[in-house]
Amino acid sequence: MNICFYTAFEISPIQGGTERITYTIAKNLKDIYGWKCYSVFSAKSRTGKVSDIFDGSVLIANPSRDKNQLKSILLQWEINVFINQGAFYLSKMLAEILQSVGSKYVFCHHFEPGWEVNFLSFLSSITKWIENKSLKNFVKIWLYPYYKFRNRRILPKQYEQTYQVADKVVLLSRRFIPQFVKYGSIKDNQNFIVIHNSLSFESFYNVTKLNEKEKMVLIVSRMDETQKRISYALKIWREVEKSGDFPDWSLHIVGTGNDLDKYIHYVNYKHLKHVFFEGSHPSESFYKRASLFMMTSQSEGWGLTLTEAQQNGCVPLAFDTYASLHEIITDGYNGYIIPKDDLKGYVERLKEIMRDDSLRKQLALTAINSSHRFEQNRIIEQWYNLLQNVFDKR
Repeated sequence: MNICFYTAFEISPIQGGTERITYTIAKNLKDIYGWKCYSVFSAKSRTGKVSDIFDGSVLIANPSRDKNQLKSILLQWEINVFINQGAFYLSKMLAEILQSVGSKYVFCHHFEPGWEVNFLSFLSSITKWIENKSLKNFVKIWLYPYYKFRNRRILPKQYEQTYQVADKVVLLSRRFIPQFVKYGSIKDNQNFIVIHNSLSFESFYNVTKLNEKEKMVLIVSRMDETQKRISYALKIWREVEKSGDFPDWSLHIVGTGNDLDKYIHYVNYKHLKHVFFEGSHPSESFYKRASLFMMTSQSEGWGLTLTEAQQNGCVPLAFDTYASLHEIITDGYNGYIIPKDDLKGYVERLKEIMRDDSLRKQLALTAINSSHRFEQNRIIEQWYNLLQNVFDKR
């Protein structure tokens, strides 16, 4: 079978969650089932390191405008199933093209339903203008309230339209089904299928080496305050340092993004001595070294870094801010769930685990064991069954 993935950015195994999970799915479909996988994307990778696993890949900056190019490529590649990784605005156009070329359409949603309204912010409008000082981007700053209102009106309609035209809609959590239905004013839920994100890495941390873990707290994230809220993590860590009880512990932050300079400034301004910004690097080696993992996100579709941490015996802590979190962490068993935005509670829980070696090791052990639920082979089998069933219903 020939499968084509559409992503906003070129596929990279070290980029954000959507690109990383797309890489994992494609690689396993090729390696296990011998299928051919292709990639269409609208922007070059932000990391510079791209995947070479695809049988063909092409940059189409504006698929809505370049319909004929897209149609020609799909025919050339003889695509059986097209997987749209989250671009609602393309659904109607894609459905029309795919019907004309005889391909099936699967839509995969990688966020909490409705979260996309936050993509358009006043700060993002200013950032776009700084990057490209065009008249169009300048006007968008002045007309920001209109575009924000327009986006909030259009997005629910795009949800409904996508549900109607797709052969299947894949969600990351069963808890997202009622949210999606409500947000898009959808009449039924028969077209959904739930497939969790698989683990990114093939090997699991050796439990006999848990004593070798460093006194390191880890964050792996895009430096984006709107969603990831790294400022919360830095405020929490500041309280840990102020206590003076943990001079041999350190916080390491892996990732880059638009708000990185702000975080560096905060660390310098507050004179935090044990915070290290590692930049953009493959994260597996950091997970293996670290004992604890911090997430402070406002929302996530799945929280891939949480399962990556569990897989490597790195105990995760996260705010209770999105529904699928409870399918990853069982509080007090394989990590901790902190009440929403309770910074004081987060500080106390973090300090408790840092000072209790036996508790930390027990949590790490159960984290490793529980992460086997998301092994690549198990998740890829679900993708195989979905795509085969969609293809057979032609």
